[in-house]
Amino acid sequence: MMGLSVLLIASTKVGQIHIGGQPVPVNYRYIVNAYNVEDDIPKVCHKLWMELRNFWMCQVWSFGLFKQFCREGTEKGTLEWEFETGLACNTGMLEAAWWEATKNKYGRIGCEKK
Repeated sequence: MMGLSVLLIASTKVGQIHIGGQPVPVNYRYIVNAYNVEDDIPKVCHKLWMELRNFWMCQVWSFGLFKQFCREGTEKGTLEWEFETGLACNTGMLEAAWWEATKNKYGRIGCEKK
């Protein structure tokens, strides 16, 4: 695809609880945004969820205010993928799921912790 401009942003946030006043990590929240996605975003999202399921350690859950989703953003061509999972689901697994679902067509994921 000539002239395709894709920006991909991925980040990992560590959720924690406090025990005895000390923070204890309990989960990761992955946030992925891809811009200028020209394909059918619901189909891409379906592939992403299916590939992530190949890693049993990447079971996805939702707590209260935060719900997992993969959808088209408010701007056309923007893919937003967010979910929470256990600490055993590492960035390599997320990167592998992204690769298998997209072949890095929209950019390569390079997760950064926030």
